[in-house]
Amino acid sequence: MLNDLRFSFRQIVRSPGFTLLAAITLALGIGANTAIFSLINALLLKPLPYEQSDQIVQLNLDTGQGPNAFAPMSGGIFLDIENASEQFESLSVLRNLSLNLTGIEEPVRLNGYEVSASYLQIFGLSVALGQDITPENDSAGGNNRVVLLSDSAWKTQFGEDPTIVGSNITLDYQSYTISGILKPNTFMTTGVDFLVPAAIAANEWKQLRKYDYVCSIVGRLKEGATPATATAELQAIKASLNEQYPDMMKEWTIAVRTLQDAYFGSSTPYIVILLIAVAMVLLVACANVANLLLARATARQGEIAVRTSVGASGWQIVRQLLVESTMLSLVGAAIGLLIGIVSLKPLAKLVGFAELPNIDLSIDLRVLLFTLAISIFTGILFGIFPALKTLNTAAALRDSTRSATSAKGNKLQSTLIVAEIALSVVLLVSIGLLLKSSLKAFETDPGFSDENVLTFEIERSGTRSPTPEDRTRFSSAVIERIGELPGVESVAMVSSTPMNGNQFFGAPFWRDDQPDTANSYFTGFDSVNGNLFKTLGIPLLQGRIFDERDQQADSPKVVVINQKVVEDKFQDGLDPLGQMIHHDNEIWQVVGVVGNISRFSLDSGEQPMVYKPMIQWPWHTSYVVKTQLPPLQLTDQIKEAVLAVDSEQPIDRVRTLEQAVKQSLQGRTIMVTLIGIFGGIAIILAATGIYGLMSYLVEQRNREIGIRLAIGALPNEIVGMIFKRGLKLTAIGLVIGIVAVIGIGRYLAFILYQVEPYDPIVLAAVSLLTLLITLAACWRPATTASKILPSVALRLE
Repeated sequence: MLNDLRFSFRQIVRSPGFTLLAAITLALGIGANTAIFSLINALLLKPLPYEQSDQIVQLNLDTGQGPNAFAPMSGGIFLDIENASEQFESLSVLRNLSLNLTGIEEPVRLNGYEVSASYLQIFGLSVALGQDITPENDSAGGNNRVVLLSDSAWKTQFGEDPTIVGSNITLDYQSYTISGILKPNTFMTTGVDFLVPAAIAANEWKQLRKYDYVCSIVGRLKEGATPATATAELQAIKASLNEQYPDMMKEWTIAVRTLQDAYFGSSTPYIVILLIAVAMVLLVACANVANLLLARATARQGEIAVRTSVGASGWQIVRQLLVESTMLSLVGAAIGLLIGIVSLKPLAKLVGFAELPNIDLSIDLRVLLFTLAISIFTGILFGIFPALKTLNTAAALRDSTRSATSAKGNKLQSTLIVAEIALSVVLLVSIGLLLKSSLKAFETDPGFSDENVLTFEIERSGTRSPTPEDRTRFSSAVIERIGELPGVESVAMVSSTPMNGNQFFGAPFWRDDQPDTANSYFTGFDSVNGNLFKTLGIPLLQGRIFDERDQQADSPKVVVINQKVVEDKFQDGLDPLGQMIHHDNEIWQVVGVVGNISRFSLDSGEQPMVYKPMIQWPWHTSYVVKTQLPPLQLTDQIKEAVLAVDSEQPIDRVRTLEQAVKQSLQGRTIMVTLIGIFGGIAIILAATGIYGLMSYLVEQRNREIGIRLAIGALPNEIVGMIFKRGLKLTAIGLVIGIVAVIGIGRYLAFILYQVEPYDPIVLAAVSLLTLLITLAACWRPATTASKILPSVALRLE
């Protein structure tokens, strides 16, 4: 074996051009696989950087409406679990919370979590300065007004001043004592500024099972407990209390998932698709290098014949050649590893994971072993066919005469080219389907106008505006102030803007005369102040929109529904105007019908929506501003207008609605980009493979072509012969690739939008592109063949 290694090394060094070409070809395939596997490793295989992270779990309600159809928990459900479960060492609620930091030069909105006292213990963490939230802080009679600042907030807002611990700051116009400073990278995500006690025991409204207090639950399992055993126990607990649960939750179950699965599990199908794509690229690279080795094997048949004649066995010859191919693959792997390392961070940034503080993107032993394994595998894969071909030394002994061995070699090379084309076609069709899906999505009418619309959020303190009337008055004043700004056409408040990527609200809906349908149909809902429908260009189809009479404390409960609700719930032709409906466990009268909108993303379809006057549900407030100027130019004026209403009220998440709409398709854009890159690499490799094979065939058939020309064949007939061979191989690869796409198309359906997996336009376009690439790849070998001089060709032979 040592001699094989030495000889292989000499062979690689002796042919630097061949070695470089083969190594770079393999490096592209191995590097792409290394980068994608490194991402999988970081997200799904490496343990999270917490003590015994596999024991940390997240609890959700499973609605049973499909994979990842999870709903949040409530404070009452948390208490049920905390009081009865024996599977957990500790549990904590986790609820998003925004608080306004005031008493400083410019008020700012901070984002953080309400948590139980055991939150940091669950993760095995501690504070950097000061002390953690205590059980007393989280109790009914304790001091609930304490705050832990994140490392980033401490640095940004307080200049890393260690003496700040123990002092008071004003959050939402209430005094909080800074209990401690958290360590860097405490959280799984960025943008977390603080932790405060949830203090569920101190607030009766947080103890209800219905969605008054919406939260997540995290916990640490006891030794020996598993997500499966915890799920079984929690199901039993819920079943014993199920009659006390809201009707819509009675059929739901409780899901216990590891924290890693909860955060990244939904990404798995997309990552698997990318892994399949890069595996195809690697196979194309292997086929390409195998063709190079087959061509090289012909030149080495004399050498192999000599070695055989002096006693080398067939196995020794094959072993020697496999060692050469594996060493060549290892060279490619070394370059591929560098490509993987360099591309990993840009890849992670593209897919949105680069900024996560606790994701380790470094190359570890698992990635190195993966790269080593695929390099050895590919070395054997692309080396086995050339190695077996060389066993037949009869052709070499006859001094390379045109024999059956040569014909078999050509057939094998042609088969590899067909495989390259078939794999490339699968990737190109996938690119085409995703690209067409994206174009369809971008062309979709969202039901509203996003042109020149600015959006922002205001988190209004309950201390400053404790009642619905206070909140509505404040909102009306903000709308009036902003509406007076030059360049502003209209302004409105809505509880959640379309495609905000952050929050939305929903509740069960049923008609008063159809009580049997209660809790079987859900709609989204938003509260509104101002003329939202004019601002967003949503048409009024029937009835009226809200006006001042609907924004009074004693106003009748009225709603505006969208056409989707009419289509779903008024199929009997009953005029919805004036009808009494149930929504969110209250009775409302329908006064208007408006057009449908796509609420979540351009490719999510139209959702049923119910709109309410702000006075009836004023707890979350976002604003939309229609402008005559580029919207972001008005940001400072809008901030000043809000401060004119309340000098300590910040605004947050300022962006254009157009940005939100584009952001809603980010995942689709990422998939198109990545598969486009991999497909491009594959088709380039396939094209170079065709070019190499045609060039090799021309060289091998010099004598035949010379004879043809000598007896009267025209140069264009020779060109046609070469093109015919290349197009024949391409046609076979096309057919195989398209059949493969038809076979796997159903697995792509979940990421397609208004496009069938067997779209004829995409299949035709890919076929045409592949044929054109084949023609381009055959052009140079064909023109070279047509210029062969018969006298020279005959002398060479």
